[in-house]
Amino acid sequence: MLKKLIVLLIIIFGIWLFFFNGFQTLGVKSPIKTIFYTDSLKKAAESYNFSMGSNFISYRDYNYGFELKYPIGYSATLAPEPNVYLRFLAADPSGLAEDIDVNVLLTKDAKSIFETNTKDVPKSKVIIKQEKQINGNKAYLVYYNDNIEGLPIISHYTTISCKNYTLEIIGIIPEDLADDSSLVNYMIHSVKC
Repeated sequence: MLKKLIVLLIIIFGIWLFFFNGFQTLGVKSPIKTIFYTDSLKKAAESYNFSMGSNFISYRDYNYGFELKYPIGYSATLAPEPNVYLRFLAADPSGLAEDIDVNVLLTKDAKSIFETNTKDVPKSKVIIKQEKQINGNKAYLVYYNDNIEGLPIISHYTTISCKNYTLEIIGIIPEDLADDSSLVNYMIHSVKC
C-alpha cells in the first residue's frame, strides 16, 4: 500500500512538473522544450510509469554500446531486414502488431535527420513534438496519428544523438492499442548510449 502511495505521489509530482510549469515554480530550467503538441494522448505520451521497469528486459548492444529496456513479451531481432538494425515486435491476439525499429546512423547530426524525416508530418496530426535530453543525450521526438493500409496507428519517431552516431527509433502502435504508447515512450526514455 505504501509503495502504491509513493508511486502515485511521484506521478502527481511529475505531472505537476511537466504540465503545470512546476519547473518554473521551483526556479529550475525545464529539461524539456515543447515545440508543439495537442491534448490528445499527451498524458500517455509524456508520463510513463517508472514502476513499469520491473516488466522490462534490458537489451545491450555490444556493437555500438547502447542499451535500452523493452517489455517482456516483445521479441528482439537483430537485422530483421536490410534497413533495420534492431526490431522489437509484439503481436496482439487480435492480429495487431506493435513494431519498434532501432537504426544506427553513422552521423552525429540527430537534429537534421529528425527535421528531414518529419518535415511532411502535418501539424494537425501531431500529438507531441519535443526537443529534450534523454539520459544526458540530445533527443528529438514526435508522436503523431497516421495510418498504414487503412489501419489507424500512432507513430513514434525519435532521434538520439550518441557519441559517434545517431540512434533512430521508429515505433508503430495500432490506435486500438493506444495505451501502449506509454511502453514505447518508456523504451525511448530508457536509452543510454
